[in-house]
Amino acid sequence: MGRSRDDDGLLALVVADDDRTLADVSAEQLDDATLAATWRALERLHGTNCAHGQIDPATIVIADGQPKIVDWTSASLTSSEDQRLADRAALLASLACSAGPERAIASAAAALGEADASRTLPYLQTAAFDSTLRSALRSAGIDSAKTPTTTRLTGAFWRSTERASGRTSPVRAL
Repeated sequence: MGRSRDDDGLLALVVADDDRTLADVSAEQLDDATLAATWRALERLHGTNCAHGQIDPATIVIADGQPKIVDWTSASLTSSEDQRLADRAALLASLACSAGPERAIASAAAALGEADASRTLPYLQTAAFDSTLRSALRSAGIDSAKTPTTTRLTGAFWRSTERASGRTSPVRAL
């Protein structure tokens, strides 16, 4: 990472040849510490009131074992709560592509807390994701005509919280 030549406050991230995008990392190569660090990176961004606007498996780079968020072309410097929740949903879906839905949900619940993680669920809408993320979800078998993303990930969320809390989800109780 370095400053621009004009020292105008802009930062540039240089991606090295041995760095890999989340799309290039298998579930076995993606440990729980990296999942947690990815959530921390997004929450640091959101703590500055910024939103990325286009999180997908190609915009998360694992460099020296640490996740970095790249490609800021759709970023907003004065984001709304909806934009930040949409970022969370996109990160959750992106992590599910590489780590699997159960691990992605568990990492979100651990990083954000169950209540904050559940606020992301209404934003898990396939149509709202960019084409790169939609394609990654289809390739990972998470999104299909028979089992849409929202069904797979919300089902994984409820199973995860049921195990952690011993409670039955309101959906299963019906």
